[in-house]
Amino acid sequence: MMVMMDADSGQILCSLPIGKGTDGALYNPATHEAVSSISDGSLPVIKELSPSDFVVEQNLVTQKNAKTSTLDMATSRVFLISAESGPAPATQAPGRYGNRGPMVPGSFSIIEVGRKD
Repeated sequence: MMVMMDADSGQILCSLPIGKGTDGALYNPATHEAVSSISDGSLPVIKELSPSDFVVEQNLVTQKNAKTSTLDMATSRVFLISAESGPAPATQAPGRYGNRGPMVPGSFSIIEVGRKD
């Protein structure tokens, strides 16, 4: 879930469903949109219609494991970092979250997301 709240009062304004494995959340004040980069390969775009009204504007397909993100405020473009994973090990190492295989050498990528003008 992505939860929007009033920063001053702590009041929850809205909760919207998003994918599994979120890593980052970004808000662009120029477009009144929030995005959440998710390891399942989705990038939901939440539009602020008013200070108390939010909708899922779109749900973009990115790349599995593209969950680390940043926003370029000058261009309103989102950048996601990803790499392919090899087969997951049969057992999970103690103290480790998730059961993902090692990164595939040479598969690192940066994905740029922006509006078509």
